Amino acid sequence: MLKTFRANLKVLSPVLWIVIAVFVLAIFYDFGSISTSAGAGGDNAATAGPHRVTMTEFRSAYANAERQYREMFGERFDPEMLRNMGLPLQVLNDLVGQRILLGEARELGLAATDEEVRKAILDLGAFKDETGAFVGEERYAETLRRLRLDPATFEQDIRDSIVLQKLQTTLEANVFVGDKDVERAYRDEVEKAKVRFIRLQRGMAGEVPVAPQELQTYFESKKDRFRLPEQRQIAYLLVDAGKLAARAKPAEQEVRRFYDEHADEFTREEEVRARHILVMADDDTPEAAARAKVEAARRRIEAGEPFASVAAEVSEDASNKNTGGDLGFFGRGKMVKEFEDAAFGIGETGLVGPVRTSFGYHLLEVLERRPAGKTPLAEARPMIEARLAAEKVQELARARAGALARQLREKGPKRPDDVQALVAGDPAVRFGTTPPIGPQDPIPGLGRAPALNTAAFALEEGGVSEAVQVPGGWAVVWAQDVVESRLPTLPEVEPQVRAALVAEKQQEAARQRLAQAKQQVARGKTFPEVAAALGLNVEESGEFGRTGEISGLGTNPALAKAALEMEVGQIGGPVADANGAILFQVVERKRWDPREFATAKATTRERLERDQVGRLMQALIEQRRRDLELQYNPTLLEALGITAEAQAS
Repeated sequence: MLKTFRANLKVLSPVLWIVIAVFVLAIFYDFGSISTSAGAGGDNAATAGPHRVTMTEFRSAYANAERQYREMFGERFDPEMLRNMGLPLQVLNDLVGQRILLGEARELGLAATDEEVRKAILDLGAFKDETGAFVGEERYAETLRRLRLDPATFEQDIRDSIVLQKLQTTLEANVFVGDKDVERAYRDEVEKAKVRFIRLQRGMAGEVPVAPQELQTYFESKKDRFRLPEQRQIAYLLVDAGKLAARAKPAEQEVRRFYDEHADEFTREEEVRARHILVMADDDTPEAAARAKVEAARRRIEAGEPFASVAAEVSEDASNKNTGGDLGFFGRGKMVKEFEDAAFGIGETGLVGPVRTSFGYHLLEVLERRPAGKTPLAEARPMIEARLAAEKVQELARARAGALARQLREKGPKRPDDVQALVAGDPAVRFGTTPPIGPQDPIPGLGRAPALNTAAFALEEGGVSEAVQVPGGWAVVWAQDVVESRLPTLPEVEPQVRAALVAEKQQEAARQRLAQAKQQVARGKTFPEVAAALGLNVEESGEFGRTGEISGLGTNPALAKAALEMEVGQIGGPVADANGAILFQVVERKRWDPREFATAKATTRERLERDQVGRLMQALIEQRRRDLELQYNPTLLEALGITAEAQAS
């Protein structure tokens, strides 16, 4: 809710700071640590013809997206989940798409006038005073500064948004949605059903025998499903960046030069450290009662009770009530306005409140204040030394891997032992080999290293890669063997073939047993009776439409389509399920009303037109991506762990 985070810097040895920084760089946890100049692409995160997205723009957009997810998930937020859901590539592709659409708009002669930009800014409540007039240039600039925006960038973003809106309006004027499409979409939206169902899992259908000849016949009929992909067998040399830390301690003059040249990074705004007690005002706790609880808490604290004890008992901010309500240090622009005004409005330290915000009533205690100014060199030194050392370590590792790659090409190794011999006795370089691996297989001794897989699959037999950055350092790959994609023999894939055949037979057995149960219902048994005979529980779905998203069942378009064509009480199925088969009975139906459709027809058409424009814009982006040969910065992709397959999708 109002929780902030504060990094507590401890006094660490320079070597330990180096190790920490190398580790952070190695796993690419912090996007701010990714070099913007290393590797192909330089300062560009992506380019598509004349359009480019800079590393700075990508970092800023990703930080904004991460902030939104952090606010959405609160204490459950985990940065790793954003990578798992593909957010980094999504953000980058969205920026590329924006650049492409702006280019198309320019080709159509679309532009935003200065007056349009001015009006759009004035329409934003943040730049109006109490009378609705513009707050003035000084307050305008101050507001942007607090949001870490410069006026030129902000105004260009406003201009771009206006141009994109004009492009959308132009496309909307050229789309047509027919009456039949409008009616179909409306019916898909309002027609609903609920079912009760029994689900027979494949495994519950019992064991199914598989004869050798049956397995062979099944394999021959579906052999292409089990095709073995192209593989590589490699040897690699990994220069362990962590083992080079002792050589990377920056000199004093380097630290001071960095401090002087990056003065803006060490300038901080005024900050306060505060703790708070929150009582929410809602249906359960009316406004007056919430305020009274905070006032009572204040009286207890003023009478001598510890703030932390009262917070643990009274506060409804679960994120920090058990730590005394401590919010750490925060600057302006980090909290809601009323809370911020109260915290910064007090002259020194002490209690403030009750303070009303959108969350409820707060009691604040300001504990410490930090004036605006520049962080002293002594305080900034550990971070500077760690950053400089990490960069130096990576450069040393990259240079060593590059030298090894050149030596391997010169020597032309014939077997893995020749590769290993090149680094005998070097503790900073690790040798490893692999069995035949696929494009996404983990690397023995390294784990998942997508950049190394990509490098390996770019090589012919006997080829040597360039230096490749991987988690832990830099590597060079020698391709021992290229195994072409081929159709396998049955012994090579027998476990997979047997599992697939057994699953199909079990699913068919489940379907047949449910078909028999359906016949029993037709002869007079009730739905719960046939379920009990099968040892199954009757479950009930939530309401669903034609999309096939069914609460309790997942996605099943076949079931949804059948249910919406049936009457209440009818039995449907069996229909296939991901893990077996389903028999269902319709228990509720909502049908469309032509009179209500007449009222909603116009808004439904508008929605379909917007959807169609969205598809047109996306198709345009995809076509231009191909025409302009979109290129991503390989160093950035490697840092984000984005595979070639993910790029293609």
